[in-house]
Amino acid sequence: MSNKVVTPIDKYISNNRKKLEPIHYELENIGNSWELTLPSGACLSLASLKDCEAIMNVDYRKTQFRDQTFELLDINTKTLYSNYRVFSDLIEGCHARQREKESRRRHRLVAIPTKRRKVKKLDMRVYDRNF
Repeated sequence: MSNKVVTPIDKYISNNRKKLEPIHYELENIGNSWELTLPSGACLSLASLKDCEAIMNVDYRKTQFRDQTFELLDINTKTLYSNYRVFSDLIEGCHARQREKESRRRHRLVAIPTKRRKVKKLDMRVYDRNF
């Protein structure tokens, strides 16, 4: 026998669990910005994925407390995430891809000269001499 004390809030949550609709976000990468659609239907255009994560993290904490489901739809890949750990892995992957893209861009800018430089012609008479 377990001696777990059931509080009134636990009873309320267990009775109304089916009434709670999942909190649903939609995320889309558009060029250099991220468009986040909130559960209310409002769209936010944010500069970085970290900003989106900060906004969604607040509601995710609420869903944990209420025992409510959290859903994130990635419009670019058409993937529905309901597990926050998988979503956080997605964010880390996006950050890694963005860092790789920036490093490739920097390398390309350094590796390719912007204009051709003139080179002095070699004097072939120096190589024709036999000493």
